[in-house]
Amino acid sequence: MDDLSNWYVRLSRRRFWKSGSDEDKESAYSTLYEVLVTLSKLLAPVIPFTADNIYQNLVRSVFPDAPGKRPSLRLAGH
Repeated sequence: MDDLSNWYVRLSRRRFWKSGSDEDKESAYSTLYEVLVTLSKLLAPVIPFTADNIYQNLVRSVFPDAPGKRPSLRLAGH
């Protein structure tokens, strides 16, 4: 897992640090976001409170009105 994540970050480094905002940069951020949200869902059975904290920080940064839609990782649709 560590090798895979390091590989992805190194491979995408130029995409993240580009100046301006284009489709390629948005795609890189979107992929990273989806991976982190999915990882928090996978970690929920093992470390529920930490995974829920990660999930809340990710989802509420994108969806500020999340309490009505996604109140918790345990209540989110999988």
